Amino acid sequence: MAQESIYRKIVRKTWRRSRFQNLPSEIKLFLMYLWTGPDAATPGLYYISKPVISDDLGIGIRTVSERLRYCMDNGWIKYDEDTRFIFFPRWDRYDPPPNENTVKYYKRYALDAPDCRVKTLFLNTLRPYMERFGIPYPNGSETVPEPFPNDSRLLEQEQRTRAENKSREQESPQTPQGDLCAEIIADLNQKTGKAFKPNSDGTRTAIEARLKEGWIIDDFQYVHDIKVAEWKGTDMEKFLRPSTLYRPGNFENYRNQQAVDRTISETTRHNVAVLTDWVKKHAEDPDDQG
Repeated sequence: MAQESIYRKIVRKTWRRSRFQNLPSEIKLFLMYLWTGPDAATPGLYYISKPVISDDLGIGIRTVSERLRYCMDNGWIKYDEDTRFIFFPRWDRYDPPPNENTVKYYKRYALDAPDCRVKTLFLNTLRPYMERFGIPYPNGSETVPEPFPNDSRLLEQEQRTRAENKSREQESPQTPQGDLCAEIIADLNQKTGKAFKPNSDGTRTAIEARLKEGWIIDDFQYVHDIKVAEWKGTDMEKFLRPSTLYRPGNFENYRNQQAVDRTISETTRHNVAVLTDWVKKHAEDPDDQG
């Protein structure tokens, strides 16, 4: 059985991506801590309490709550207040499990966690890897509803601050769904070169329906990346449209499609192009064997 890794993969270009560059400096540090901190047992799901974050970063619990809320509102994380588990929606895009033993470890870790929304989300993103290695997807009887790590001192501290934090977090500004629709369609238009309107009834309805199911902006952007890489320049390019991409069933399937297929395809095309050029050159110069 694989053991908890002492390393975490961070994509170097993260620092130059506009979405990350535009973050306040304190949020960049906060996210780097969440991605690489000592409690990050898996890259997609782990237990972390606010008092622990407060101690590690030397900031108050109220500040921890505000920064968690900021990261949630902007689609970087999901955090379950009751179980104190954190989930990273795009974890498998940047740090996928490299082998069967790692997948088994991630599955076991998740099953040992209490039942909650973020646990389900993590298992859903892990599912394609379980299928790849023939690992059974967990059913209800496999879940373990017992509390995960429980430190009474931390629990008491969190209970003292929860009422105050809850009222404060509820007052945090929420991004209007109209703005989310505009941001999602802007990303689609930029990647496809098209000009879809975010206020079209069918488009807005489809996006809002997916958002209500719990999907976030990162999920839409991932679907755009996957399908543009697969369909652009082919007969399927005409289906790079909201009515196809955001349709119920389609969207979830596309979100769980693995980017590794794209890398293999690009490598194959490159090798074929190199070989074709070589054949053409030597066909034109049959005496040139050098």
